[in-house]
Amino acid sequence: MINIGDLLGDYSKIKNPQEDKKSVVDAVKNQTGLDIDETHVFFRKNTIILKVNPVQKNFIYIRKEQILKIIKETIPNRFVDSIGF
Repeated sequence: MINIGDLLGDYSKIKNPQEDKKSVVDAVKNQTGLDIDETHVFFRKNTIILKVNPVQKNFIYIRKEQILKIIKETIPNRFVDSIGF
């Protein structure tokens, strides 16, 4: 007989997306000093979508490469290539 724990064991390896969002928020805060709410961070394919105001968008765009470098190091399994707004 198959144990239900064996069937559901792979689901325990799924990472919580809130942890990835927290890493993105920390990377942005580290580089720009901006506090962004985790609810304004979305993952679409290989892009991170940030719902921010135009002033915050400019600060993030100026340091886009540094932010992407930090995100690629902290979340390598997301394969993030760019930041969108």
